[in-house]
Amino acid sequence: MTEKEMKQLRDGLAGRLARQEFRQAFSDLGYMMQQNGFGEAYDDLRRDETTYRCLVEYALNGSPDQHRADVLADLARRLLGLADRTYRKWAMGVSTEWYYSRLRRVSAQLSGPVITNLLQAVPGRRDEEMCRFFDYLTLSPVWTQAEENRIRTHVWPCLTAMEQAQAVSALLLGLLHLFDQRKLLFLCDLCESEQPESQARAMVGLLLVLARYEDRLRWYAPVTSRVGLLLDDADRHRLAVAIYTFFLRSKSVEELNRRMTDEFLPEMNRLGSTLQQKLEDQKPEDADWQELFDDGGMSELMQEFSEMQLDGEDVYLSTFSQLKNFPFFQEPAHWFLPFDSHHPALDGLAQLDAQPSGLNLAKVVTGSEFMCSSDKYSFCLNLLNVPEEYRRQMAVGLGADSEAFAEARRMESNGRPLSAADMANLYLQDLYRFFHCTPFHKRLENPFAQSFDWFLTPWLGPWLLTSDQDRERVALVCFKKHQYAMAAEFLESLETPLADQASFWRQKAYCYQRLQQFDQALKDYAKADLIAGDNVWTLKRMAACHRQLGHTAEALACYRRAAALEPENVSFCLNLGHCLTDLKRYDEALNAYYKADFLSGGGPRCWRPIAWCLMQSGRADQAAGYYDRLLAAEPILDDFLNAGHVAWLQGQPRRAVELYVKGMRQTLSGADDFLPRWEKDLPMLHSLGLPDGDDGLMRDGLLYQLENNPL
Repeated sequence: MTEKEMKQLRDGLAGRLARQEFRQAFSDLGYMMQQNGFGEAYDDLRRDETTYRCLVEYALNGSPDQHRADVLADLARRLLGLADRTYRKWAMGVSTEWYYSRLRRVSAQLSGPVITNLLQAVPGRRDEEMCRFFDYLTLSPVWTQAEENRIRTHVWPCLTAMEQAQAVSALLLGLLHLFDQRKLLFLCDLCESEQPESQARAMVGLLLVLARYEDRLRWYAPVTSRVGLLLDDADRHRLAVAIYTFFLRSKSVEELNRRMTDEFLPEMNRLGSTLQQKLEDQKPEDADWQELFDDGGMSELMQEFSEMQLDGEDVYLSTFSQLKNFPFFQEPAHWFLPFDSHHPALDGLAQLDAQPSGLNLAKVVTGSEFMCSSDKYSFCLNLLNVPEEYRRQMAVGLGADSEAFAEARRMESNGRPLSAADMANLYLQDLYRFFHCTPFHKRLENPFAQSFDWFLTPWLGPWLLTSDQDRERVALVCFKKHQYAMAAEFLESLETPLADQASFWRQKAYCYQRLQQFDQALKDYAKADLIAGDNVWTLKRMAACHRQLGHTAEALACYRRAAALEPENVSFCLNLGHCLTDLKRYDEALNAYYKADFLSGGGPRCWRPIAWCLMQSGRADQAAGYYDRLLAAEPILDDFLNAGHVAWLQGQPRRAVELYVKGMRQTLSGADDFLPRWEKDLPMLHSLGLPDGDDGLMRDGLLYQLENNPL
């Protein structure tokens, strides 16, 4: 059996039990056990199935049983636990996943006195022992009551605040691979920790774990009761909703990363070079920095970057994803270590600040509220490994000793502590890097690969989204991130839709328009139009939907209303012309196109439809003049094709052939591309008066011309 098949059996078991398919669940679990000879557990399985058979017999006999639900829940928990143990034993031998590879690699170390070594570790050994404890928490099997008590009462109070935050991640990684009610309840308790970072991290982890085991939750009443009580607190519920929006936003990280790499950073480099050239002839202290920034376009770019930072966007992934190959990151625990400038791996960082190069840069970056801990370690490790000359260039190039840079430091660390939501967002970025940037990330089961449609789930959805305000907030995030299907779902789920707000209907309609559900989009746009009529944005999109559905007359009416509101809008004039052209009202269309041509100062986008309408209305001579303009500009194949048609209609077949061939030559189009277009236009040309019998002669003449003068 393959790993994928085995995993499907294990994960499918919870679904079967949720659907009350116990008999098939027994069968599937028995098959799983046969794959690795898990004999001792097979006896437990048979006893449980015997219990279930008795319960079925009682039910068929009509015997009352007030404990039936409790017995079924207990059986379900036992079956799920057996499935987990069976899969774990099988995977330890054959799985290529990172979790089980790591378990095989460090199992000998974990059999030793890990906790004792940690509690007795001297400062120089503390980090190493903490890494072993991290593995211990991550890879440990289901806790016994004694193990839980030991961790809660003897170990956790002895950890520093940073170590506790780091250990929360170990609990999360372990729970994502193995369900453990005791660990999960401990994670719930950590959501109320007195340590703010542990509390924020625990809440992030809790939501991921609950989503992972949604199908199981019905059988674990202590968990559902504890989570419900936890989220009854208004502040904690608000944090949970914020974290959900962060997860939804993470679906757009790759697109943001691409934009930063392909657009933003190259433009920053270009503007930086321009700025440097302007500074060559003047001293930095004499420069008018604001003027230089505005003239170069840097100010606008920095404003956009700052706004993305303030919105909590992951703007640094593209920069630091390539700086995760230091030996420091070979330990999984280090990916989740809150930043500590005094960590042994950063020995020498303090001395850099005392050097002539200043390296205030190190203080600014490591004190940033917008960088996650993993990226701060990447930056500092890179700083320690580059030559002194390069560090000096970095400091000078970024103005690390300037008053402007000092002001940037003051602005970023303005004295306010990070909020719980800020800490959760930065932690989520740490998690994202672990699951996407580690050398073994392809062997991880990535929780960020899910769709995060938690609002559709029977447990997590009602816990998170308890009000229309929550749904609106999440819908707005989805809308901004172009996740239109999910945004529409949230807006549809509002119990009391904002029926009197045109913006609500516009937003919902736009989602459906982007999903190409044009009928539904039009219904919602119409409601927005009733509430706030004569809105150009609404009218323009209503017209676009009508055109997609082939409702040309309705689209024309919308464009007429929009054009009345903005009579000098070139786009509206053109679209009016397009609609009139589709309706074959060429004279009216020409009036619209002439106006657009006048307002825009002329150009191919106006000349092309003007020439077409002139040809369609039988004014070939006038059309020829516009096609001459197009051919002198930047013509496309259709321009040559239609110019040839006009020449043919004017009784100049040789000129037509020359234009056809020239079009193929200049646009690098072959006869296989050109001839189908030409033949498609023949009925239209005949309707304009071209004799029927000339088609074959023209085609052959064109082919002979191509034969004599190959492309």
